[in-house]
Amino acid sequence: MKIDKSVYTQLFLSTFKLSACTFGGGFVIIPLMRKRFVEELHWIDEQEMLNLTAIAQSSPGPIAVTAIRWRAWRGRC
Repeated sequence: MKIDKSVYTQLFLSTFKLSACTFGGGFVIIPLMRKRFVEELHWIDEQEMLNLTAIAQSSPGPIAVTAIRWRAWRGRC
């Protein structure tokens, strides 16, 4: 299976911009992630974003990191 590295580069740059400019913790970044990934990039739909948020909240670790890790693991950006 060939991995498209440009997708991971775009994922990194998107999350870096969100994380670098956000203060207040993981719950503040969730609406910004929704705007970027659902409305602008169309990588996921609204229901998948809700699922991503629920899984990230119930998993250990920072919510933003867990959400991005889950998104990258799904791999269909």
